[in-house]
Amino acid sequence: MKKSLLIPLTLFLVLTLVFLWGVTFYPWDASLPSGDSLQPPSASHWLGTDNLGVDVFAQISAGFFRSMGIGVMTALCTFLLGGGLGTAAGLLGGWVDHAIGLLIQIFLSIPQLPVMIVLGAFLGQNTWNIIWILCLFSWAHAGWALNVSGDIRNFYKEVKRMPSQAMAVVPVIMNSLHHDVMRGRKDRLGELWVPICSSAMFDPQVMLDMAEHGMFVVQTYGSTETCGDGIINYAQDAKHIGAVGQGNDYLDYKIAEDGELCMHGDSIMLGYYKDPEATAEVIDADGWFHTGDLARKDEDGYYFLTGRKKNLIILDSGENISPEELEGIVGKCEAVKECVVKEMGKKIGVVVYCDEDKQQQVRDFITEANRTLPLYKRMSAVEFSTEPLPRNGAGKLLRQ
Repeated sequence: MKKSLLIPLTLFLVLTLVFLWGVTFYPWDASLPSGDSLQPPSASHWLGTDNLGVDVFAQISAGFFRSMGIGVMTALCTFLLGGGLGTAAGLLGGWVDHAIGLLIQIFLSIPQLPVMIVLGAFLGQNTWNIIWILCLFSWAHAGWALNVSGDIRNFYKEVKRMPSQAMAVVPVIMNSLHHDVMRGRKDRLGELWVPICSSAMFDPQVMLDMAEHGMFVVQTYGSTETCGDGIINYAQDAKHIGAVGQGNDYLDYKIAEDGELCMHGDSIMLGYYKDPEATAEVIDADGWFHTGDLARKDEDGYYFLTGRKKNLIILDSGENISPEELEGIVGKCEAVKECVVKEMGKKIGVVVYCDEDKQQQVRDFITEANRTLPLYKRMSAVEFSTEPLPRNGAGKLLRQ
């Protein structure tokens, strides 16, 4: 266990045991006077008494467990109420979904603290009153419906059946959404207006097009090893929309000498289960997690991914080539549907999926693109496929 977690957990355990003793064996009651007013700390009254003569330690002990009980019950009630309404919205859809969505918006817009104080003043400080007041203003944060599409072939049917305002997307889904938006078929997407990009590198132009057509594009960066945490980008401007973000205050970031993005902080895993060798490969002696992604940082503090370290093509001359960079260039040709750059013998090659009658157009585009590249980056081998290129379960192109 990390030291940063061990210290607060140990302190919490000690306090729990101390206050448990206080409510169980300490001789004084937390609600009845047990001495003179404002007695100083002594052997009989460890922390003294208040102005009513009630023992202070007894009150703290009782208050500790009351607060813990309120927290647990509020969390449970919030989960049941918010989860139940969210499930109903997802299963029933239609007017029920819209009504619950409107109710959520209302509760999220209410100034919570002043209203809670007023309700508490009128209803009293009974424990259950406190619980239901807290729950009343907490459930909305957990009341959203989560829709899951089981098969990409049924994607549009399920979008229509399960209206969604926000959607987690991988590049292949984002490109499909982009295709509809740019061709005036945005109505096919229903209520969707927040695509949340993750799992792979995205074309910045695609994201910018979506933003310019009314979408709010979010890009998230993280992994299982970072407990889903990492970096998030809400920027909608052309300069920064292609970045993964600026980082956050509770993680540290650095770019290693070889260009690899590294992260350090409490959300980083302790290691792979019973696999110290694999752990040592990604977490160094100083606790930095090596993500395997190559990145650069601009003058505004935004991190941009440039490729995967394991995908680097290392030439005999020692030059390093990021295939993702070249794929981004080739992908700008309108005739290209998909492409993969890889080493073919001693050459840099590209496999392109496009219509057969567009192959010469793609060749000419690559020839022109090569003229803008250094000699060692030029793509001298071009192969074509009339079928979609193979992908893995996450929608990422396979490079074999």
